[in-house]
Amino acid sequence: MASFFFLLSLSLIFCLCLIIRSIDSAEVKPRAFILAIRKDNVTLQYYTTVDTGTPLTYPDLVIDLGGQILWFNCENGFNSSTYRAVRCGSSKCKVAKGSGCVGCNGTPRPGCTNNTCGVYPYNPFSNLLYAGGLGEDSMALYETDGVSYLSHIYVPRLLFACGFNDQLQGLANGTQGVIGLARTQVALQTQLSSAYKIQNKFALCLPSSSEDGLGDIFIGGGPYYMPPYNKDASTLLIKTPLIINPVSTAPIYSEGEHSDEYFINVKAIKINEKALVKEFVKKAASKGMTRVAPVAPFGECFSAKNIRSTVTGLTVPTIVLVLEGNRKYWNIYGGNSMVKETVNIGILEEKRFMPRVHRWRFKPKNFNSIRRTSVGG
Repeated sequence: MASFFFLLSLSLIFCLCLIIRSIDSAEVKPRAFILAIRKDNVTLQYYTTVDTGTPLTYPDLVIDLGGQILWFNCENGFNSSTYRAVRCGSSKCKVAKGSGCVGCNGTPRPGCTNNTCGVYPYNPFSNLLYAGGLGEDSMALYETDGVSYLSHIYVPRLLFACGFNDQLQGLANGTQGVIGLARTQVALQTQLSSAYKIQNKFALCLPSSSEDGLGDIFIGGGPYYMPPYNKDASTLLIKTPLIINPVSTAPIYSEGEHSDEYFINVKAIKINEKALVKEFVKKAASKGMTRVAPVAPFGECFSAKNIRSTVTGLTVPTIVLVLEGNRKYWNIYGGNSMVKETVNIGILEEKRFMPRVHRWRFKPKNFNSIRRTSVGG
Protein backbone atom coordinates (compact mmCIF):
# COMPACT_ATOMS: atom_id res chain seq x y z
CA MET A 1 0.00 0.00 0.00
CA ALA A 2 1.48 3.32 -1.05
CA SER A 3 0.83 5.71 1.82
CA PHE A 4 1.34 9.42 2.36
CA PHE A 5 3.49 10.27 5.38
CA PHE A 6 3.39 13.73 6.76
CA LEU A 7 4.60 15.20 10.06
CA LEU A 8 3.68 18.51 11.59
CA SER A 9 3.30 18.62 15.36
CA LEU A 10 0.96 15.94 14.41
CA SER A 11 2.85 12.93 12.94
CA LEU A 12 1.54 10.80 10.21
CA ILE A 13 1.60 7.03 10.09
CA PHE A 14 -0.05 3.63 10.01
CA CYS A 15 -1.78 0.85 11.89
CA LEU A 16 -3.52 -2.51 11.69
CA CYS A 17 -5.40 -5.22 13.38
CA LEU A 18 -8.44 -6.30 15.24
CA ILE A 19 -10.62 -5.32 18.09
CA ILE A 20 -12.26 -6.86 20.83
CA ARG A 21 -14.55 -5.56 23.55
CA SER A 22 -16.35 -2.38 24.53
CA ILE A 23 -15.81 -0.78 27.93
CA ASP A 24 -16.85 2.39 29.72
CA SER A 25 -14.39 5.28 29.56
CA ALA A 26 -14.17 5.49 33.35
CA GLU A 27 -12.45 2.08 33.49
CA VAL A 28 -9.39 2.98 31.42
CA LYS A 29 -6.70 5.54 30.75
CA PRO A 30 -5.97 5.07 27.05
CA ARG A 31 -2.57 5.86 25.60
CA ALA A 32 -3.94 6.74 22.17
CA PHE A 33 -6.98 6.34 19.93
CA ILE A 34 -7.28 5.07 16.36
CA LEU A 35 -9.80 5.45 13.53
CA ALA A 36 -9.67 3.74 10.13
CA ILE A 37 -9.36 5.83 6.95
CA ARG A 38 -10.87 5.04 3.57
CA LYS A 39 -10.49 6.86 0.27
CA ASP A 40 -13.35 7.64 -2.10
CA ASN A 41 -12.05 6.99 -5.60
CA VAL A 42 -14.53 9.38 -7.24
CA THR A 43 -13.97 12.55 -5.19
CA LEU A 44 -10.50 11.51 -3.91
CA GLN A 45 -11.65 12.50 -0.43
CA TYR A 46 -10.52 10.61 2.66
CA TYR A 47 -13.11 9.71 5.27
CA THR A 48 -13.51 7.86 8.54
CA THR A 49 -16.34 6.49 10.66
CA VAL A 50 -17.15 7.83 14.13
CA ASP A 51 -19.50 5.60 16.18
CA THR A 52 -21.91 8.03 17.83
CA GLY A 53 -24.87 8.14 20.19
CA THR A 54 -27.28 5.70 21.84
CA PRO A 55 -28.00 3.42 20.11
CA LEU A 56 -24.79 3.70 18.12
CA THR A 57 -24.97 5.15 14.63
CA TYR A 58 -22.04 5.07 12.23
CA PRO A 59 -21.72 8.27 10.17
CA ASP A 60 -18.87 8.37 7.64
CA LEU A 61 -17.15 11.76 7.87
CA VAL A 62 -14.76 13.41 5.39
CA ILE A 63 -11.44 14.42 6.96
CA ASP A 64 -10.59 18.12 6.89
CA LEU A 65 -7.30 19.27 8.43
CA GLY A 66 -8.64 22.85 8.39
CA GLY A 67 -12.09 22.01 9.77
CA GLN A 68 -12.86 23.70 13.09
CA ILE A 69 -15.37 21.16 14.43
CA LEU A 70 -16.79 17.69 13.86
CA TRP A 71 -20.26 17.89 12.32
CA PHE A 72 -22.68 15.54 10.65
CA ASN A 73 -26.19 15.51 9.22
CA CYS A 74 -28.74 15.14 12.03
CA GLU A 75 -31.72 15.05 9.63
CA ASN A 76 -31.24 11.45 8.50
CA GLY A 77 -32.83 9.71 11.49
CA PHE A 78 -30.20 10.45 14.15
CA ASN A 79 -32.19 10.38 17.41
CA SER A 80 -29.79 9.46 20.19
CA SER A 81 -31.15 9.22 23.73
CA THR A 82 -27.84 10.50 25.12
CA TYR A 83 -27.72 13.64 22.94
CA ARG A 84 -27.76 16.93 24.82
CA ALA A 85 -27.98 20.36 23.26
CA VAL A 86 -25.46 22.90 24.55
CA ARG A 87 -27.12 26.04 25.89
CA CYS A 88 -26.21 29.36 24.35
CA GLY A 89 -24.00 31.45 26.60
CA SER A 90 -22.68 28.41 28.47
CA SER A 91 -18.99 27.76 29.10
CA LYS A 92 -18.99 25.00 26.46
CA CYS A 93 -20.55 27.40 23.97
CA LYS A 94 -17.77 29.88 24.64
CA VAL A 95 -15.11 27.20 24.14
CA ALA A 96 -16.67 26.45 20.74
CA LYS A 97 -16.76 30.19 19.93
CA GLY A 98 -20.51 29.94 19.58
CA SER A 99 -22.43 32.94 18.31
CA GLY A 100 -25.93 33.62 19.58
CA CYS A 101 -28.75 31.11 19.91
CA VAL A 102 -30.53 28.89 17.43
CA GLY A 103 -34.02 27.46 17.75
CA CYS A 104 -36.42 25.13 15.97
CA ASN A 105 -40.20 24.98 15.54
CA GLY A 106 -40.34 21.24 14.86
CA THR A 107 -40.51 18.22 17.11
CA PRO A 108 -37.51 18.31 19.46
CA ARG A 109 -34.66 16.03 18.35
CA PRO A 110 -30.91 16.36 17.80
CA GLY A 111 -30.49 19.35 15.53
CA CYS A 112 -33.92 20.75 16.38
CA THR A 113 -33.75 22.32 19.84
CA ASN A 114 -34.29 25.76 21.33
CA ASN A 115 -31.92 28.06 23.23
CA THR A 116 -29.03 26.17 21.65
CA CYS A 117 -25.50 27.46 21.12
CA GLY A 118 -25.11 28.52 17.49
CA VAL A 119 -22.01 27.37 15.59
CA TYR A 120 -21.15 27.19 11.89
CA PRO A 121 -20.52 23.73 10.42
CA TYR A 122 -18.71 24.24 7.11
CA ASN A 123 -18.46 22.09 3.99
CA PRO A 124 -15.22 23.16 2.24
CA PHE A 125 -15.98 21.22 -0.95
CA SER A 126 -19.15 23.12 -1.82
CA ASN A 127 -18.36 26.21 0.28
CA LEU A 128 -21.61 25.74 2.24
CA LEU A 129 -21.79 27.39 5.65
CA TYR A 130 -24.86 26.88 7.83
CA ALA A 131 -25.84 27.97 11.33
CA GLY A 132 -26.24 24.78 13.33
CA GLY A 133 -26.73 23.78 16.92
CA LEU A 134 -23.86 22.69 19.15
CA GLY A 135 -24.52 19.42 20.95
CA GLU A 136 -22.74 16.72 22.91
CA ASP A 137 -23.07 12.95 22.89
CA SER A 138 -21.09 9.82 23.57
CA MET A 139 -18.81 8.41 20.89
CA ALA A 140 -17.13 5.02 20.78
CA LEU A 141 -13.47 4.97 19.74
CA TYR A 142 -10.82 2.28 19.70
CA GLU A 143 -7.77 2.47 21.90
CA THR A 144 -4.43 1.50 20.33
CA ASP A 145 -0.91 0.65 21.43
CA GLY A 146 0.49 1.58 18.02
CA VAL A 147 0.18 -1.99 16.77
CA SER A 148 -3.42 -3.15 17.20
CA TYR A 149 -6.96 -2.00 17.75
CA LEU A 150 -7.65 -2.67 21.43
CA SER A 151 -10.68 -1.83 23.59
CA HIS A 152 -13.75 -0.03 22.23
CA ILE A 153 -14.07 2.91 24.62
CA TYR A 154 -17.26 4.88 25.11
CA VAL A 155 -16.27 8.53 25.47
CA PRO A 156 -19.05 10.69 26.97
CA ARG A 157 -20.00 14.27 26.15
CA LEU A 158 -17.94 15.02 23.07
CA LEU A 159 -18.92 18.26 21.38
CA PHE A 160 -20.05 18.36 17.75
CA ALA A 161 -22.41 20.30 15.50
CA CYS A 162 -25.54 19.20 13.72
CA GLY A 163 -25.60 19.77 9.96
CA PHE A 164 -28.32 19.34 7.34
CA ASN A 165 -29.20 17.28 4.26
CA ASP A 166 -28.56 20.23 1.92
CA GLN A 167 -25.08 20.67 3.35
CA LEU A 168 -23.75 17.36 2.02
CA GLN A 169 -23.27 18.58 -1.56
CA GLY A 170 -19.79 17.82 -2.86
CA LEU A 171 -18.95 15.29 -0.15
CA ALA A 172 -18.11 11.69 -1.03
CA ASN A 173 -21.19 9.59 -1.71
CA GLY A 174 -22.61 8.15 1.50
CA THR A 175 -20.70 10.42 3.85
CA GLN A 176 -22.70 12.47 6.33
CA GLY A 177 -20.43 15.32 7.35
CA VAL A 178 -16.89 16.43 8.17
CA ILE A 179 -14.44 15.61 10.94
CA GLY A 180 -12.46 18.78 11.59
CA LEU A 181 -8.89 18.41 12.87
CA ALA A 182 -7.81 22.05 13.02
CA ARG A 183 -6.14 23.76 15.96
CA THR A 184 -9.35 24.51 17.89
CA GLN A 185 -10.63 23.59 21.32
CA VAL A 186 -13.52 21.60 19.85
CA ALA A 187 -11.57 19.59 17.26
CA LEU A 188 -11.81 15.88 18.09
CA GLN A 189 -8.12 15.39 18.90
CA THR A 190 -8.12 18.40 21.25
CA GLN A 191 -11.18 17.15 23.14
CA LEU A 192 -9.72 13.67 23.56
CA SER A 193 -6.36 15.08 24.65
CA SER A 194 -8.05 17.21 27.29
CA ALA A 195 -10.36 14.45 28.54
CA TYR A 196 -7.67 11.75 28.90
CA LYS A 197 -4.52 13.81 29.41
CA ILE A 198 -2.88 12.27 26.35
CA GLN A 199 -0.55 14.08 23.95
CA ASN A 200 -2.29 16.70 21.84
CA LYS A 201 -1.06 15.36 18.52
CA PHE A 202 -2.42 13.21 15.76
CA ALA A 203 -0.98 11.13 12.95
CA LEU A 204 -2.36 10.08 9.58
CA CYS A 205 -1.55 7.31 7.16
CA LEU A 206 -3.45 7.92 3.93
CA PRO A 207 -4.17 4.96 1.63
CA SER A 208 -3.64 5.36 -2.11
CA SER A 209 -7.06 3.77 -2.57
CA SER A 210 -9.44 1.72 -0.47
CA GLU A 211 -8.66 -1.24 -2.72
CA ASP A 212 -5.06 -1.07 -1.43
CA GLY A 213 -6.26 -1.30 2.19
CA LEU A 214 -7.19 1.09 4.97
CA GLY A 215 -5.22 3.93 6.46
CA ASP A 216 -5.44 5.27 9.99
CA ILE A 217 -5.80 8.32 12.20
CA PHE A 218 -3.83 8.03 15.44
CA ILE A 219 -4.76 10.48 18.20
CA GLY A 220 -2.47 10.86 21.21
CA GLY A 221 1.00 10.12 19.89
CA GLY A 222 3.05 7.01 19.12
CA PRO A 223 4.54 4.52 18.96
CA TYR A 224 3.67 3.54 15.39
CA TYR A 225 4.55 0.13 13.99
CA MET A 226 4.43 -0.75 10.29
CA PRO A 227 5.24 -4.37 9.43
CA PRO A 228 7.58 -5.57 8.04
CA TYR A 229 9.54 -2.77 9.78
CA ASN A 230 9.65 -3.96 13.40
CA LYS A 231 10.67 -0.73 15.13
CA ASP A 232 8.78 2.43 16.05
CA ALA A 233 8.38 4.20 12.72
CA SER A 234 7.97 7.61 14.37
CA THR A 235 11.78 7.63 14.68
CA LEU A 236 11.97 7.77 10.87
CA LEU A 237 9.95 10.96 10.55
CA ILE A 238 11.38 14.42 10.03
CA LYS A 239 10.09 17.33 12.07
CA THR A 240 9.60 20.95 11.13
CA PRO A 241 7.98 23.74 13.17
CA LEU A 242 4.37 24.71 12.67
CA ILE A 243 3.93 28.42 12.16
CA ILE A 244 0.97 30.65 12.93
CA ASN A 245 -0.73 32.53 10.11
CA PRO A 246 -1.94 35.73 11.83
CA VAL A 247 -4.76 36.10 9.29
CA SER A 248 -7.67 33.69 9.70
CA THR A 249 -8.56 31.44 6.76
CA ALA A 250 -11.88 30.32 8.30
CA PRO A 251 -15.14 30.97 6.41
CA ILE A 252 -16.29 33.23 9.26
CA TYR A 253 -14.09 34.90 11.87
CA SER A 254 -13.56 37.99 13.99
CA GLU A 255 -10.99 40.64 13.13
CA GLY A 256 -7.61 39.82 14.60
CA GLU A 257 -8.13 36.04 14.83
CA HIS A 258 -5.29 33.87 13.55
CA SER A 259 -5.79 30.86 11.31
CA ASP A 260 -6.66 27.48 12.81
CA GLU A 261 -5.04 25.64 9.90
CA TYR A 262 -1.58 24.07 9.86
CA PHE A 263 1.21 25.96 8.11
CA ILE A 264 4.85 25.08 7.57
CA ASN A 265 7.68 27.16 6.19
CA VAL A 266 8.73 25.65 2.84
CA LYS A 267 11.98 27.29 1.77
CA ALA A 268 12.09 25.75 -1.72
CA ILE A 269 10.65 23.02 -3.93
CA LYS A 270 13.15 21.18 -6.07
CA ILE A 271 13.62 18.38 -8.56
CA ASN A 272 17.34 17.83 -9.02
CA GLU A 273 17.84 21.25 -7.41
CA LYS A 274 15.81 22.96 -10.14
CA ALA A 275 12.35 24.47 -10.67
CA LEU A 276 9.31 22.25 -10.47
CA VAL A 277 7.00 21.43 -13.40
CA LYS A 278 9.35 21.95 -16.34
CA GLU A 279 12.12 20.04 -14.61
CA PHE A 280 9.70 17.21 -13.74
CA VAL A 281 8.82 16.83 -17.43
CA LYS A 282 12.49 17.03 -18.44
CA LYS A 283 13.57 14.47 -15.86
CA ALA A 284 10.64 12.21 -16.78
CA ALA A 285 11.83 12.18 -20.40
CA SER A 286 15.31 11.11 -19.28
CA LYS A 287 13.68 8.17 -17.48
CA GLY A 288 11.93 7.09 -20.68
CA MET A 289 8.47 8.21 -19.54
CA THR A 290 6.19 8.94 -22.50
CA ARG A 291 4.06 12.07 -22.46
CA VAL A 292 0.49 11.64 -23.65
CA ALA A 293 -2.48 13.93 -24.17
CA PRO A 294 -3.45 15.49 -20.83
CA VAL A 295 -6.68 14.56 -19.08
CA ALA A 296 -8.45 17.61 -17.65
CA PRO A 297 -7.77 19.24 -15.29
CA PHE A 298 -4.17 17.95 -15.44
CA GLY A 299 -1.60 19.76 -17.55
CA GLU A 300 0.94 16.94 -17.94
CA CYS A 301 0.21 13.22 -18.35
CA PHE A 302 2.38 10.15 -18.92
CA SER A 303 1.70 6.67 -20.21
CA ALA A 304 1.95 3.92 -17.60
CA LYS A 305 3.64 1.52 -20.02
CA ASN A 306 7.22 2.54 -19.33
CA ILE A 307 6.98 3.31 -15.61
CA ARG A 308 8.13 0.72 -13.07
CA SER A 309 6.49 0.43 -9.67
CA THR A 310 8.35 0.03 -6.36
CA VAL A 311 7.47 0.06 -2.67
CA THR A 312 7.40 3.88 -2.78
CA GLY A 313 5.16 3.94 -5.84
CA LEU A 314 5.99 4.74 -9.44
CA THR A 315 9.64 5.41 -10.34
CA VAL A 316 9.14 9.04 -11.31
CA PRO A 317 11.27 12.08 -10.44
CA THR A 318 11.32 12.76 -6.71
CA ILE A 319 9.97 16.11 -5.56
CA VAL A 320 11.81 17.58 -2.57
CA LEU A 321 10.40 20.17 -0.18
CA VAL A 322 13.16 22.08 1.60
CA LEU A 323 11.84 22.84 5.09
CA GLU A 324 12.78 25.17 7.89
CA GLY A 325 15.61 23.81 10.03
CA ASN A 326 19.03 22.32 9.44
CA ARG A 327 18.98 20.01 6.41
CA LYS A 328 15.26 19.20 6.62
CA TYR A 329 13.96 17.63 3.43
CA TRP A 330 10.54 16.15 2.68
CA ASN A 331 10.85 13.74 -0.24
CA ILE A 332 7.66 13.11 -2.22
CA TYR A 333 7.83 9.88 -4.21
CA GLY A 334 5.65 8.54 -6.99
CA GLY A 335 3.14 6.93 -4.65
CA ASN A 336 2.12 10.40 -3.50
CA SER A 337 2.99 12.65 -6.43
CA MET A 338 1.08 10.85 -9.19
CA VAL A 339 -2.62 10.25 -9.85
CA LYS A 340 -3.79 7.28 -11.93
CA GLU A 341 -6.43 7.84 -14.60
CA THR A 342 -7.89 5.23 -16.95
CA VAL A 343 -8.68 6.59 -20.40
CA ASN A 344 -10.82 4.77 -22.97
CA ILE A 345 -9.45 5.07 -26.51
CA GLY A 346 -11.79 3.31 -28.92
CA ILE A 347 -12.02 -0.22 -27.58
CA LEU A 348 -8.70 0.09 -25.79
CA GLU A 349 -8.29 1.12 -22.20
CA GLU A 350 -5.08 2.98 -21.42
CA LYS A 351 -3.75 3.90 -17.99
CA ARG A 352 -2.17 7.31 -17.68
CA PHE A 353 -0.48 9.04 -14.77
CA MET A 354 -0.59 12.72 -14.00
CA PRO A 355 1.58 14.67 -11.53
CA ARG A 356 -0.42 16.14 -8.68
CA VAL A 357 1.80 19.20 -8.67
CA HIS A 358 -0.67 21.35 -10.61
CA ARG A 359 -2.99 21.14 -7.64
CA TRP A 360 -0.61 22.63 -5.10
CA ARG A 361 -1.24 26.16 -3.91
CA PHE A 362 1.67 28.10 -2.46
CA LYS A 363 1.33 31.08 -0.15
CA PRO A 364 3.56 34.13 -0.67
CA LYS A 365 6.35 35.17 1.68
CA ASN A 366 6.43 33.31 4.99
CA PHE A 367 3.27 31.23 4.82
CA ASN A 368 3.21 28.02 2.85
CA SER A 369 0.34 25.58 3.13
CA ILE A 370 -0.60 22.16 1.92
CA ARG A 371 -3.72 22.69 -0.22
CA ARG A 372 -6.58 23.38 2.15
CA THR A 373 -9.72 21.64 1.02
CA SER A 374 -9.24 18.78 3.43
CA VAL A 375 -7.02 15.83 2.92
CA GLY A 376 -8.63 14.92 -0.41
CA GLY A 377 -6.58 14.09 -3.48
